[in-house]
Amino acid sequence: MTRRCTAATTVPGPWRTSHRNRCLRCQAAAARTRGLERELRSLRHELVPAPPEVASAVMANLRSQDSLMPRRILQLRRLARQATAGIVTAATGVAVTVGLLKRRKRVLISS
Repeated sequence: MTRRCTAATTVPGPWRTSHRNRCLRCQAAAARTRGLERELRSLRHELVPAPPEVASAVMANLRSQDSLMPRRILQLRRLARQATAGIVTAATGVAVTVGLLKRRKRVLISS
């Protein structure tokens, strides 16, 4: 079991950088991390075939999610109906107000 240098993780601020520059344990950990990152970058374009059982497990999970779709569709339809009703009500209110204002204007002009 390896010991970790707790000073670099417990003290906040710019002191960490100067600590890492002096602490051999932290420098070794940083070197290991950089080496691991370099190896992972070299594997970036490697393709690993998935086992056949993974595809069936994914498809089973997708089927279970499909059962939630009808409920979501119904909720979206209800929301669309409510929004349409609100827009129609607002448009009707605007049309009635404009009609009343024009009518009042005609009555005032003809008098």
